[in-house]
Amino acid sequence: MPTVTATELAAALAADGGDLRSTAPVTLVDVRGPDERAIASIPGAVAVHLDQLRSGEGLSQVPFDHAVVVHCKSGARSAEAVRILLDAGHPDVRSLDGGVLAWVRDVDPSQPVY
Repeated sequence: MPTVTATELAAALAADGGDLRSTAPVTLVDVRGPDERAIASIPGAVAVHLDQLRSGEGLSQVPFDHAVVVHCKSGARSAEAVRILLDAGHPDVRSLDGGVLAWVRDVDPSQPVY
């Protein structure tokens, strides 16, 4: 399972792609529900619920032409989403290791932990 740490993601976002892919931006995909997103979030993430990816209807909301990092609360749902996207032919998709909890812990501790 391809993954990226919160600090690697923060550096890549600051560098407009960084090590994740040097020629294209990174799209963040949050597979959590709206109640969870209201508690803590990563700025700029696109909301595509995991159920939408499971059904296939959410695939069109995820760009396939550049790097994508998927996240959830801790990493389990994003790992499933990455498998779905890889099976659909996505060439560059990763799961945020530790999810938004790792982001809050390592990058943005001003957000609440839930």
